[in-house]
Amino acid sequence: MNILLLKVPKIKMKKFLVIILIHFAIFLPMGVFPEDVEEYVLSESPYGLTFDGTNFWYIDTKRRALYKIDEIGRQEVFNLNIAKLTGVTFDPREGKIFVASSRLILKVEPNTGGVTDRIHVPIDKIGGIASVGGALYILNSENGKIAIYPT
Repeated sequence: MNILLLKVPKIKMKKFLVIILIHFAIFLPMGVFPEDVEEYVLSESPYGLTFDGTNFWYIDTKRRALYKIDEIGRQEVFNLNIAKLTGVTFDPREGKIFVASSRLILKVEPNTGGVTDRIHVPIDKIGGIASVGGALYILNSENGKIAIYPT
């Protein structure tokens, strides 16, 4: 086995440590994310987040509402007047937003915020919802299982 040795110029330890300290002083304060992160102020009790390809959507559990946020941070509120909102997802196949509540899934038209369908499910504590391939995956927080319902 041949070992290749490179000739490295000798640097005094003090000089080496100064270089390392300068490196950390310059790059460490930058952190992982830049300082100028853009943020949007949300409602009082935001919960869940989904994206429809153009807008972000979240629910507010206290206001019982669905919020749409566009690319510049403008928000539109759709009052659902349903207690215990627990999840939100976008179904790209149907182009609808699904909002979960206790024993109920609402299908919402994104352009108007109108509820187009109510799907009753036998799950009291829905921990989350996802739409994949024409089915709703609903997390049951009581038994730790995921129920799959075709849409």
